[in-house]
Amino acid sequence: MKGKTIILLSALLLWHLGMAAQDSLGVRVHSTMFGGGFTDVYDTYLSPYRYTGGEVRVVRETYRKTKMVDGKVSVQTLVDVNLGYTDNRAGNAHEVTGGLRGAWNWFYPFLDKGFAGHRHLRLLAGGGLNGYLAGIYNTRNGNNPGQGKLNLMTDLSGMAEYDFRLSGKPMSLRYQLTMPLIGAAFSPNYGQSYYEMFSLGNYDRNVVFAWMGNMPSLSHLLTLDFPVSRSVIRIGYRGEFNQSTWNGLRYHQYSNCLMIGWVKTFGKTTAK
Repeated sequence: MKGKTIILLSALLLWHLGMAAQDSLGVRVHSTMFGGGFTDVYDTYLSPYRYTGGEVRVVRETYRKTKMVDGKVSVQTLVDVNLGYTDNRAGNAHEVTGGLRGAWNWFYPFLDKGFAGHRHLRLLAGGGLNGYLAGIYNTRNGNNPGQGKLNLMTDLSGMAEYDFRLSGKPMSLRYQLTMPLIGAAFSPNYGQSYYEMFSLGNYDRNVVFAWMGNMPSLSHLLTLDFPVSRSVIRIGYRGEFNQSTWNGLRYHQYSNCLMIGWVKTFGKTTAK
């Protein structure tokens, strides 16, 4: 019951914050990045072994200035899609992984300072909500070949932005770190099949209370924006380090991806 209550309260909070975000001054930044890299997957529900391989990823972001707190609060919407193909150490089994993450974060600047030479530093802190829907399919397993991932978490997030000029061209460097705090997640119990859960309706603590202690995870986003002709190009790094331990099961997925894309600015913006 505790986990179901958290899901309901988080959904209500998400709706409330979403309504507040509509009262915005206009879209500040809209970006899309594509990339790929390396992923390391370990899920004891499917296998006692680690699987490693390649991953492709798409990250889409919208960043707005709002009217909240005299226009100082910004809202970020982030959609992150990944798809990976991994092998075990012996090379005789494979896993296909895929996930979709949607995140909504609100930020307040506790440092906003300009320097000589068109340099500007902003340090922001805040938080919000993120939802994650994913799956893992093991090609070797006959029974229970797949494992689903679903969680809804409240987040703590921090961001540093540094604007500067290089050879007379404006550049923008940013780093963001996000950590889940508390929420709820879906998980089968140790030895429980999906047939038992969904066909027989045998519930066995399949909605669990998730927090930093049993789900110590981090997300990193590092980007650099620079102009090329009339466009703004964004290159970056996306790191996802997801872990959980509950219901007698252990899981991790560590992903490191290099990204490239573009940035567009619409509507009203606040000059720095």
